[in-house]
Amino acid sequence: MRRIQVFKSLSWGAGAAALLLLLFVLAVRLLSGNWQQVSLQARELGLYLVLLAVGFGFQVALWKFLKQRHRQMLKGHGVTVVSGSTSTVGMLACCTHYLANLVPVLGLGGLAGVLTAYQIPILTASLGINLLGIAYLVYLLQKSQSLTNSVCHSSQSS
Repeated sequence: MRRIQVFKSLSWGAGAAALLLLLFVLAVRLLSGNWQQVSLQARELGLYLVLLAVGFGFQVALWKFLKQRHRQMLKGHGVTVVSGSTSTVGMLACCTHYLANLVPVLGLGGLAGVLTAYQIPILTASLGINLLGIAYLVYLLQKSQSLTNSVCHSSQSS
């Protein structure tokens, strides 16, 4: 039973990481208009992209595992959503300079320029927030485990 829970959790995490990377590829492709830019961005920012995707996938896997173990006691859902959103914003910051073609029409030229200028700091902050989300979910997992152990020991004593 536990192996099935771990497998399901890891599957969810891998799927979430893949979807985040797919979102990046689609965003760059749609905004730039060519596949060469996707390749260039992947080479330039690949480490950030992979770390964000893996971190987000790990959070989703932890969240899913916690949810499976303790549906009533789960409190980490919001962290995954906030940190996952931050990861997505960080990845989208990679391709915001392509918005320069569209933003004059939308009146958002200044925003695209700021996001492009601060691309690496945004990605770095996203990684930090990702790590905080993981740390919190690991804390919840440990807390959940200690609660499970204390309930099991007290029921055996009775």
